[in-house]
Amino acid sequence: TVSRPWTEAKGYIFYAADGHMSCSVERPDGAGGTDHLTYCGLLECLEHDDAGVRAAAVDCLGDLGRQAAGAAAAVAASLEDGDVEVRRLAAHALGTMGADSAVPRLAEACSEEDEWVIRNASLSLARLGGAAEGALPALDRALDHDNRYVRANALRCLQRIDSDGARELLYHHLATSRWCPITASGTPY
Repeated sequence: TVSRPWTEAKGYIFYAADGHMSCSVERPDGAGGTDHLTYCGLLECLEHDDAGVRAAAVDCLGDLGRQAAGAAAAVAASLEDGDVEVRRLAAHALGTMGADSAVPRLAEACSEEDEWVIRNASLSLARLGGAAEGALPALDRALDHDNRYVRANALRCLQRIDSDGARELLYHHLATSRWCPITASGTPY
């Protein structure tokens, strides 16, 4: 894997590996890593004018996982960013961060127009497991989504929630889906 500078903001250099953003960050003082100064710099970058910088910062915070849990509210706010790539990465990052507090925002993101935002939001809800019980109505809608990955993530999430309400949705979905939940009279196979 070859890392090279991808973009710079507020003196922070984000590195890309094989064309993808990664959590390789260099501070203005030349240090790198995931210490408090880097974390604070990433939070500042979430407000940057350049959508690419905001996307890189969200992605890096997601890569930090639970170490960046304190940034969950700021990353959740990125679900409303005007740039779709920032929203996609924010929806993904919240699950890796273990951001239980973001369940309502992730449930809202399941109604987004962009399929990748919905897919990442449903995956994050699945990662949050039982904490995602408040998202049952959104997961119920996701079970009927055209994208099979969205449906699979919703099913996985309902399994992990494992409450009476989640099991009821699972049973109802299985009882009404036949072999394929999107089979219709015009497309019987």
